[in-house]
Amino acid sequence: MQKRRGKQRVVQESMSILAKPFPTPHFDKLKATIESDKLPPGDKSQVEKTIKHYEQWIADIDLVMASDTPTDQRLQKMVDLLNQYRIRMDIDLIFDSQDDWLYRQKGQIKLDNSVIEEFLPRLINVCLKSEISQLNVDIGPIKAFSAIWFDSGLLKPEIGGGLNIRSKDQDFVISRPLYLKASNTSDFCNSVDKSTNLAYAAAECKTNLDKRLLPPPRVVISAPLASSIIVTIGTQYSEQRYQQKECYRREGEDNGQQREHKHHTDKDGSYTA
Repeated sequence: MQKRRGKQRVVQESMSILAKPFPTPHFDKLKATIESDKLPPGDKSQVEKTIKHYEQWIADIDLVMASDTPTDQRLQKMVDLLNQYRIRMDIDLIFDSQDDWLYRQKGQIKLDNSVIEEFLPRLINVCLKSEISQLNVDIGPIKAFSAIWFDSGLLKPEIGGGLNIRSKDQDFVISRPLYLKASNTSDFCNSVDKSTNLAYAAAECKTNLDKRLLPPPRVVISAPLASSIIVTIGTQYSEQRYQQKECYRREGEDNGQQREHKHHTDKDGSYTA
């Protein structure tokens, strides 16, 4: 069953281990892209086509999840479907676009890594359903606890010591709600209340890996028993096509003008997950 809530679509699944529908971060990015006034007119029809591919991709994955085939076979089929969808999006939509706006703005519009954000909750559903189905956990992108401090001093008294917390957007977590209350009196007559989510497993979804990602995220520092991983996934292009696209991108940045280039129809990109 599908329903819409404002601009966000949610997908209700009877077999979900979640107490709420699966998150749809990738669909939200697609909607934001097609509604952007910066999207070149020539790309709008391709984004609309990609949304149809997305809807079919989710429908196919849900059928695989609901099937009674062995877990390893379902996982392999889900990864195959992921690869097929990502090649369509990365090459047909972004790389082979007549304009280079989608390619140049990959880091801002986040169409690529949001696919993994949407895929992981379904993957965990198949892998660990029996293990965590009885736990009160949230699965998917969420704001998770990363730091706590007290904004008070001897000459600056604050209720509850001035309790403050910082929460960080996480691409994917297995977490539980966390509620904090602080007071300077044992009866909590005057207190301050804060709420957040405590992540016990977290994943950062990236398409490029560099040294800035290597220090452990704050979620691990704050909760020593938590686990954190970085998921990287990307499309491999032939060197000739990649260099040609980079040349077009640099030319566009230099002169800020629209230009035409050959529309490649060969699909030599490969994808692994």
